Amino acid sequence: MFDTQQIQEHAVVLDTSDNVIGRVDRIEGSSIKLTRDTPAAHGEHRYIPLDWVASVDECVRLDKTAREVEEEWGAAPIGAGA
Repeated sequence: MFDTQQIQEHAVVLDTSDNVIGRVDRIEGSSIKLTRDTPAAHGEHRYIPLDWVASVDECVRLDKTAREVEEEWGAAPIGAGA
């Protein structure tokens, strides 16, 4: 278990194989907002659920592969409405 306060701005976000997904912009609701320079995001902010976080140290480690993340991430934070 982790405390969301452990997730630092600009921390690297890694998938299950330690591939870089992106960097944390900030926490919004129940989501991590990634910076726009996240390679697969094409200049847009992307959001990933906090539920995907496996652990936090100097990096945020997810329990998903890069492919799963890129297929499932959102354009809005969880609970932001339609």
